[in-house]
Amino acid sequence: MGVRVFVQERSARVGGSGDALREEGQLRGAATLWRPLAEVAAAAEGGDWEDVRHLLEHLSRRRHLVEVVTGHVSAAATAATATTSAAAHRLLLLGVKAAVDEKVGKNYYSYTAKKYKSQIVAGTNYFIKVHVGGDDYIHIRVFDPLPVYGNKKELGGVQTNKTESDEITLNLNKVEGDVHVGFNKLLAELNKDGAPYALSLANRLYGEKTYKFVEKFLDDTKTLYLAELEAVDFISNAEAARVKINKWVEKKTQEKIKDLLAKGDVDDETRLVLVNALYFKGDWEMKFYRGNTTEVQFKINKNESKPVQMMHQTATFPFTYVPDVDCQILELPYEGKDMSMLIMLPNNMEDNTTGLEKLEQMLTYDKLVEWTRPDMMHTVEVKVGLPRFKLEETYDLKEILVSMGMVDTFSPQKCDFSGMSCNNLVLSKVVHKSFVEVTEEGTEAGAATAVTATLTSMPLIQKMFMADHPFLFFIRHNPTQSILFYGRYSSP
Repeated sequence: MGVRVFVQERSARVGGSGDALREEGQLRGAATLWRPLAEVAAAAEGGDWEDVRHLLEHLSRRRHLVEVVTGHVSAAATAATATTSAAAHRLLLLGVKAAVDEKVGKNYYSYTAKKYKSQIVAGTNYFIKVHVGGDDYIHIRVFDPLPVYGNKKELGGVQTNKTESDEITLNLNKVEGDVHVGFNKLLAELNKDGAPYALSLANRLYGEKTYKFVEKFLDDTKTLYLAELEAVDFISNAEAARVKINKWVEKKTQEKIKDLLAKGDVDDETRLVLVNALYFKGDWEMKFYRGNTTEVQFKINKNESKPVQMMHQTATFPFTYVPDVDCQILELPYEGKDMSMLIMLPNNMEDNTTGLEKLEQMLTYDKLVEWTRPDMMHTVEVKVGLPRFKLEETYDLKEILVSMGMVDTFSPQKCDFSGMSCNNLVLSKVVHKSFVEVTEEGTEAGAATAVTATLTSMPLIQKMFMADHPFLFFIRHNPTQSILFYGRYSSP
């Protein structure tokens, strides 16, 4: 899959960095923090590091103080408890903000990283809530939220006037602490060595060679997102830059994603392109035998059908039924079981409908997690019929993101990317391309870039799961619960 984010120069700079206002706000806010920080200092002096961890977790919700305590904190705490002056409180803030590894050690860092990583996953998967059941989702057949989210976080880190609406759109208002560190940890988890599947998420920046980009922006994107900047000539030769970017994406997706950027997508006004390329290939834990694949009729609705190559096998798989949406859910694990494909198949369709309407209206990421929890899925013998299929789609996500509420990021009057470059920049376009192929051996996928149900217990008898009508599918990384791809198959 591929995602491309375009940043262009804007004619007039709007607004300032807000450093002075933020500094003033920090000084005022420090006056309310001395007592809890003194408690942290006291716990550190007593060596009660578990208490320190919990106190810091509580503080992080208020001030994002997520790293640490040192042996020097006691002096700062004494100064802070003796006076309520802003200077003393700032001294305490500095005293508390230091060597994690020396005192708290890796356990606390792992704890916070794990927490942020899980919140990043929830933010990434938040796109499911918006797309599934929304008007835009009708036009989406296959999508990968991770690169879209990653690109927006790279930009978010340098946008000095991030607005509440943009934060809510990405579900970032619910993420505590350093979201970039959390995303970095998630990438490391997904790209771990020795996995029985092939998964690569690569990032790169292409910047106008005559532009000066802020060093901190370049350092952060390289360290946290593994994204190098390559200088290209958009002003004099935008077409050559487009070809170069497309070749990189093609290479990173094993030639599955070609021509991410169409002619005219970049021009002499383009200043920066952020690209994510995601490639996944996994073999089924239980492969389908090609000799069992037959042609059957796939029902698009009650009145129309088309032929499809249907793969067949009978084996034991995690399976459940959700009565509230009258839907079966089947989990097909890939080798190693770190990855799975979840398939949601409605039981009935009405005239001129796909049968997905009710499911899509009710489905959210939280419900997906609830319905597919290990204790809700029952391992039973299932007679499976699944189409062999390939989906490839390209989307311009600007309209979708704006409809979700991300308005200010695309506004020349409101956006401020001065943390990226001293030049005046505005986000102009986000293009997303996804590819998924499901065969008897497994799945190959690529992208280059955005009321509690009651479940019934399944008795240990053979179940029938015949996907000969529209269904939803999700490719999930099980250790993190991250949805790498999701889509709908509604017609061959």
